[in-house]
Amino acid sequence: TPLLQSVLKDRCILIEAPKSEVLSPCDVLDLKEAASRASMVLLFPSSGSASLDVLNDELRALDPDDGTSRLARTTLVVVDGSWKTVTSLISKNEVLQPQSIRHVHLSPETAGVSAYMKNGLRTEPRRGFVSTAEAVALALRVLRGGGGGSDKASEIILERFGTFAQSTAEVAQESASAKTLSAMAMRKRQCDDDCSTGGGLNEAASFRGREWALLDVEKRPKTMKRTIKKKI
Repeated sequence: TPLLQSVLKDRCILIEAPKSEVLSPCDVLDLKEAASRASMVLLFPSSGSASLDVLNDELRALDPDDGTSRLARTTLVVVDGSWKTVTSLISKNEVLQPQSIRHVHLSPETAGVSAYMKNGLRTEPRRGFVSTAEAVALALRVLRGGGGGSDKASEIILERFGTFAQSTAEVAQESASAKTLSAMAMRKRQCDDDCSTGGGLNEAASFRGREWALLDVEKRPKTMKRTIKKKI
């Protein structure tokens, strides 16, 4: 979140949710007001979500040559946190559910492999799932660039996040136990195998059985959740 705020500045609006994970009436009104000004979508791979490429094609039909105009037409909502806590927060707030806001996701081909995975820091629940910072940057790239252009902010975010993940892994390796080092090495090998073989990355396989997305979570973490309303 600090990385996104530092790079996106006034293009990013932060809404903090309480420990109950229920957004305040004022926050709900803010989201609804944003939805009235521009097309608002939630970047989250729920069971009924559409590929962000589909949304981009729809916007491109309105403005074939103007990526900036396409961005101005879109407010992207991103919920920051672990997969379980994000799922829990969405399930508690109707304004974030599919009947209230369109859900979109990055295709596995667009998302690629997270820098966390490349550096052996952690695994993701599905291929093509990445960190919040990477997801926002890649979404910007899709909406702004489309076929060939790019959004400068997206490249800065990806570069800084990659550096952060690499330095974090280097520090971890200095004091990690043999078991942790072995786990990190295994994740790196898995990542290398996926990259070299293509990892079987396809939308149908990666999102099969994704109905878990809006199911109730058995163990609810006590950490405070934050929701980023990202204005592109």
